[in-house]
Amino acid sequence: MGQKYVGRDSHADAVRGALIILVVLGHFVENFRGRSVQMSLVWALIYAFHMPLFAFVSGVFARKEITERAAESMVGRIVLPLFVFQLLYVAAAAGVKGELDPASLLRPYYALWFLLSLIVWRCLAPVLSKLPGTLFVCIAVALAAGFTPEVRYALSLSRTAYFLPFFVLGMLHGRSLLGFMQQTRLFAAGMFVGSMAVVIAAIGVGMDADVLRGSMPYEEHAIFGGYPAAGRFMTMLLSACEALGFAGLVPATQRGLVWLGSRTMAVYLMHAFVVLGVKLIDRRFELGGGWAWVAVWAIAATVLSISLAMLQRPLDAAFDWLYGALRRRRDQSLS
Repeated sequence: MGQKYVGRDSHADAVRGALIILVVLGHFVENFRGRSVQMSLVWALIYAFHMPLFAFVSGVFARKEITERAAESMVGRIVLPLFVFQLLYVAAAAGVKGELDPASLLRPYYALWFLLSLIVWRCLAPVLSKLPGTLFVCIAVALAAGFTPEVRYALSLSRTAYFLPFFVLGMLHGRSLLGFMQQTRLFAAGMFVGSMAVVIAAIGVGMDADVLRGSMPYEEHAIFGGYPAAGRFMTMLLSACEALGFAGLVPATQRGLVWLGSRTMAVYLMHAFVVLGVKLIDRRFELGGGWAWVAVWAIAATVLSISLAMLQRPLDAAFDWLYGALRRRRDQSLS
């Protein structure tokens, strides 16, 4: 288990710091997936494990009981930011496209889907922590969700179900698993590299990399043909191996990652504005897609993540003020 740093689990924070850079890099690279084999491969390798691991680490920090203070914190630090930035992104996207898609109001923009899913998971945590065989129940829910055509991007329903087992695994066994992987780094490296090799081989023989999103029903994205649930289970198992292997390789004492990992919300909320700007630039200048460009986007993702993380405290202060103002207004209306 990681050493304590500012009252938190430093290993879990360091993992989140590494992951938020991968989130930003994945969104940069996604713009150019169809432009080169290199971009497509990097995108697939990132998406194979980064969100499963983010859900897992979120489970590590999850409370098994929702106190009044925890509920207020969730509303002020997750619900309100999600609502405000969803409106901002929908407006920005409408400005770029020249029209407003009403369905976009119910479809979380870019990484915002994770915040909506996180709210659901945290609200379910008290029940899930006491449910017998809860991990197996959550896996069954994730597999069953793929059979329902209506469960897809809207309200993040599909991904909420798909990544729920990773959140529950982190909530129930996260600290012990992180500790074990950190103490057996050679094993972690082998598991990570081996799992990545399987993903590369699967893509090479025709696997649709979009199944790694967990966002669409089997009728649109599935592997194993007539046995799509088995294909999804194998994909989830592979992602779990990659995620835990990667976590074991992240040093708990790397203070830069620990610092970044405790400030991921600002990066989550704001980086898509820059990604949207890159799309506009690409329309005009048609940027490239080889290994050199992968390196460019990796550096850009790191710099952008650090820059946005510096805005975490002002952002928290702004939403604390907004939440306080809304509470005062509510209290006045009730008095």
